[in-house]
Amino acid sequence: MLKRYYKQVLVGLCMVLLLFLTYSQYKEKKMYESYISNHLHYDMITLAQGIVKNVSLYEDILESGEITMLQADSLAQKNDFILSTVQNYAHLAVDFNRLKEGFEYNETSANAQKIALFFSHWEENHGNKPITLDPQIRTIITKFQALNSNWVNVVKENKAFAIDNVSVSYSSGELQPYGLSNKFWLDLLVGLEETTTNYLSENKLNSIGDLFLK
Repeated sequence: MLKRYYKQVLVGLCMVLLLFLTYSQYKEKKMYESYISNHLHYDMITLAQGIVKNVSLYEDILESGEITMLQADSLAQKNDFILSTVQNYAHLAVDFNRLKEGFEYNETSANAQKIALFFSHWEENHGNKPITLDPQIRTIITKFQALNSNWVNVVKENKAFAIDNVSVSYSSGELQPYGLSNKFWLDLLVGLEETTTNYLSENKLNSIGDLFLK
């Protein structure tokens, strides 16, 4: 009798322990998702803002016919952020089975890296005074501008964002909240990738780096 009672108590304790572990894992997962959502919310709006702000930088450079060290540094930083953000969240999307395996090796981040490389160490290579665009540099920057314009269109088409001139904010309304569970960030990543691969194909480029890397 005692042995049977002991087994029932043991089974009951095991069930309680299992429920506790399941709840703890569930709570831990929710906390992890909340942590990621907070970062994602900030990173995606910063990504969209950077892409849109590049528009005025490219326009100013091409209209003035020269580029300053500050403009080059700004373009290097913004494209480096595009690189790291797209790369990091592409890995996250694959890890969470939101996008197919292989998407982490995407053209968007690879080509943002090439653009960032072109503008990096500008002072070391060109000095701290504005330089006049020669035909080759003008052509390269014009191509960068065209790719960035395609990225801007992707941002504009994403219903999560509201754009007023060069100001980007999250849209209000039924699509909120803009976190991990909202697929707006997946649509943004996929849209950027599709327009990047289309641009490369249309311009017969393996990468944007073909314009200046020998």
